[in-house]
Amino acid sequence: MAPDASDLIRIGVIGKPHGVRGAFHVDGAIDATAMKSGFIMRAGEQELRVVTRGGTDARPIVSVEGVDDRDAAAALRGETLFARRETLTPLVEGEWYASDIEGMEVRAAEGQPLGTVARLTNLPSVDVLEVTPAAGGNDLLVPMVADAIVSIDAETRTITVDTGFLDLG
Repeated sequence: MAPDASDLIRIGVIGKPHGVRGAFHVDGAIDATAMKSGFIMRAGEQELRVVTRGGTDARPIVSVEGVDDRDAAAALRGETLFARRETLTPLVEGEWYASDIEGMEVRAAEGQPLGTVARLTNLPSVDVLEVTPAAGGNDLLVPMVADAIVSIDAETRTITVDTGFLDLG
């Protein structure tokens, strides 16, 4: 039985093949340390069980059961990988999965609505919230740093930001 979609966390994208035995890079990987032998990932409706993991935490290289050559790995390239939340390393206070933040309302510390989080994007120096403005116009980029984010309330699904730090007037 397929897991509930709300239970699945995006953990990366299948990248280019590595070698000739079916291994591939995982691009944009989160929680690479969980990707040990036996770890189960999903790509679409397909379940992928990790056999080996190499590479680095930033760019792991995995081989999975049933993907035995370079062509089979290449056929999966671009597929988004998901894993069950409970199989991942538990988050510590102040950490969030992108799927938990996407769709949250963003408000100024003074209370006015600014928009809704469309996605969390990983940039080289910092993660940013891409916020679709409540009043239309261009997306607002909010860095995930303590100076910009006043609070994140999971219960009310609200993120409060410091408009002064963001220079929003």
